[in-house]
Amino acid sequence: MNCLNSVLIEGTVSGVESSPFTVQFAVDVKHGDDSVFVLVRATGKLADSCFRKLMYASVVRVVGHLETWRGSLAVFAEHIEFVGLIKKSKTVA
Repeated sequence: MNCLNSVLIEGTVSGVESSPFTVQFAVDVKHGDDSVFVLVRATGKLADSCFRKLMYASVVRVVGHLETWRGSLAVFAEHIEFVGLIKKSKTVA
């Protein structure tokens, strides 16, 4: 039997870490009142593009597959769509 290993998530970027050929970031995925933080990894040209475009509070869609990395489960990104920024409300005093 073949195994299907495909993931599609959309959420808010909550932190970015990079090394020369890898970018990893957490995506905050909302589910009702709860949040789940999912570790996402990208390498090569995709990592370079992420390093240049990802900003705190960016909304992204990630297509990839699950993998184990450093003892935990992560999404290895194959495609990332940069949806935009979340607009922060201004507090009026």
